[in-house]
Amino acid sequence: MYSLGATLYHLLTGQPPASAQDRFLDPQVLPLPRELNPAVSPEVEQAVMAALALHPNDRPPSVDAWAKMLGSAAPTSPVAAAESRAIDSGWGQALRENWWLALIALAAVAAAVILTFR
Repeated sequence: MYSLGATLYHLLTGQPPASAQDRFLDPQVLPLPRELNPAVSPEVEQAVMAALALHPNDRPPSVDAWAKMLGSAAPTSPVAAAESRAIDSGWGQALRENWWLALIALAAVAAAVILTFR
């Protein structure tokens, strides 16, 4: 779960998150994703930070629960979807520049889902 959150953090912000050890010593060393990329929605930021919780018990209990947290950020109307696409230029650029990280994240999610439902 932590790795998925760290990968998404990197994709959204363009920089890797501080290590768990550094965060344990100084919690302020990890800026919130929206501080680095204002296009990140509060819901996505909350899901990313939940996955990056230092203690495993504080993280989402499953990939499915985390996916639902991320899915709650999806636009619910055509107007909201159009507005989201207009704002998404930051996402598009981040994905174009880090397509290989997106591919790794997708593979990790697929592996987690397969292992979860085995």
